[in-house]
Amino acid sequence: NIIEDGKDGILFQLNEQNSFRNAIIKLLGDKELRGRLGNNARKKIEESNSFSVVAQKEVSIYEKIL
Repeated sequence: NIIEDGKDGILFQLNEQNSFRNAIIKLLGDKELRGRLGNNARKKIEESNSFSVVAQKEVSIYEKIL
């Protein structure tokens, strides 16, 4: 999953205005939650896009071509 609800982001129903509003209110009212979600999201991106991970993905692509 790109975003895991409550771990590195908050998911809401796109067509439900109250769902989005409630997510924003939840974030605005909870500094610890904002920090935790932000830290977890950053860690996920750093781990999945580190130099070694990206380099291995590129090597894998070239191996398939050759």
